[in-house]
Amino acid sequence: MVRAAAKPGEDAVGRSGRVYAGKSLFLFGARSTPRKQAISIVESPLFDPFILLVILGNCALMAWNSPLDPPGTQKAALIGTCEHVALAIFTAEMVVKVLSFGFVLGRGAYLRDPWSWLDFVVVMLGIVSFFVPWLGNFSIIRAARAMRPLRALKRVPGMPLLIESIIASFGQLLNVAILCALSFIVFGIFGVELLKGKLHWRCAAPGFDGVGDMDFPASDEFDSEEACNPDAPSCADGSRCVYFEEDPGADTVSFDSVLKASIWVMQAATFNDWTDPMYLSMNAYSPWVLVYFLPVVCVVGFFVFNLFLAVVYDEFKRGAEEEERKTAEQSEEDREAAEATTDSAEPLLVPAAADLSLCGRVARSEALNRVSTALVVLNLVLMCMPYADQPEEYERAIDQAETVISLLFIVEMALKLLGLGCSGYWSDKWNKLDGTIVLLTSVDLVLSATGTKVGVNVSFFRILRVARMFRLMRAWPALYQVCSALVGSLYQISNILILFLMMNVIFALLGMQLFGGKLPLDDGEVPRQHFDYFMPAMLTTFIAMTGEWNETFQACAEGGGFWAAMGYFTALLLVGFLVLANLFVAILAEAFSLDDDEEGGGGE
Repeated sequence: MVRAAAKPGEDAVGRSGRVYAGKSLFLFGARSTPRKQAISIVESPLFDPFILLVILGNCALMAWNSPLDPPGTQKAALIGTCEHVALAIFTAEMVVKVLSFGFVLGRGAYLRDPWSWLDFVVVMLGIVSFFVPWLGNFSIIRAARAMRPLRALKRVPGMPLLIESIIASFGQLLNVAILCALSFIVFGIFGVELLKGKLHWRCAAPGFDGVGDMDFPASDEFDSEEACNPDAPSCADGSRCVYFEEDPGADTVSFDSVLKASIWVMQAATFNDWTDPMYLSMNAYSPWVLVYFLPVVCVVGFFVFNLFLAVVYDEFKRGAEEEERKTAEQSEEDREAAEATTDSAEPLLVPAAADLSLCGRVARSEALNRVSTALVVLNLVLMCMPYADQPEEYERAIDQAETVISLLFIVEMALKLLGLGCSGYWSDKWNKLDGTIVLLTSVDLVLSATGTKVGVNVSFFRILRVARMFRLMRAWPALYQVCSALVGSLYQISNILILFLMMNVIFALLGMQLFGGKLPLDDGEVPRQHFDYFMPAMLTTFIAMTGEWNETFQACAEGGGFWAAMGYFTALLLVGFLVLANLFVAILAEAFSLDDDEEGGGGE
């Protein structure tokens, strides 16, 4: 339903308070029946959750589908039917929003929202591929299907703001990217001038009896992947130094052109197997090629690529300062209430009459805390001592020592309960951690003593004792400060993790569309990193995002085409390795800077 209008007879106001003005599609006014019904649907509290559910279901179907699935099966028919249903729902969503908000003209129109651009492109490409099925085989159509999970980001709390901050940094990131590209070009030119054609000369495997020169290159089946210098052959076992048509690594380890040389520069910048091309070049040309390779690593890897981190951190810090400015504009009453809430959240020992007792003084004493800290350290040392195939006497001695320490912690808990009272004990955050571990340890001791068999592995309770190390923060303020900064950034890190996971899903689906079933076999078997199915594709994409990408890139270039692999891995490294990974560092750096500011303010 639509509530009272802002202008009687002209505009309308929805449940969310949004004003719907003017005419949609030049036909439907805010008070017209079709538009009122569309507004009611869009404003419904069930609308966004339903669309999100359809998006997630559609992503699950895309993950279930594999490029290796044969056509004409029941699985293929089910996936096709569900795809058509999802397309119909997404089309209906777009139509309802266009009818409610307007298409282009007017404030708040459908295409005025950047998030709607993605929806519009995906839906329109889906409609085109539905009516012209053969177009669905084009890479751009298949790539658009992989973009569908991005639509879910808008509906994750706090995610639109994070995406907007990333988009806001695109200007500076573009400048860094241009500098990076210029560095690639400069070092690529040097590499081409120095090493072009050198890596074609490699030692032939035993059994080769051909010519092996530039006019009659050797067959790849005799390629040993060991570079050599034809003017000073150094091949082992008397094998010949011959010419091969392609460079090593399926023609990806090459300095024959600036573009191919840039691939190695990217390897050096990400520190991924960058020494292999260097050693090949040293064998093929001269050991003095170090004067080329080492500056590339230092300039591009240590300096240029870290500029991405600087830009991401600067933009994130600006966003944090803007958020802090908005928070500072709150009323004095709200700030005092927030401070009161924060102060009350700090657990304090509750004074009690028992404090006057001997147990109370012992429970509050610094000596007990020191003894407890020493026991925690000793407990950690004991937990590090077991090893495989250890003697039974050794194992028994460690178990007995751990049992003694556990009993001492139980005695400590009993003293504190007697001295502080139950409410005083459990009101302290450290005692909550301690008491929980002691109770679980008591369960472990009882089960071990009675020999009771339970569904949960008894060693699980023992592993939980490791949590006692957090008690060290009580006696180590610097460690407590570090952990506090980490805890304070968990909310922002959780959003980055969701975005990282979503990008992982998108690139995995895109990799399945581009390289599924195309990678060359490794000794007759599918390589560990491939895109044939969703879970291996997720793992492959994650590994590439961490910087280990070159081996998979070579396989994709050989099986799926050089340009497809080049475009895919460039985008993957730019988004995953240079932007999202650096966001983690930016969040932690900002958390530590805020923590230092608070400490400095507290000391004034």
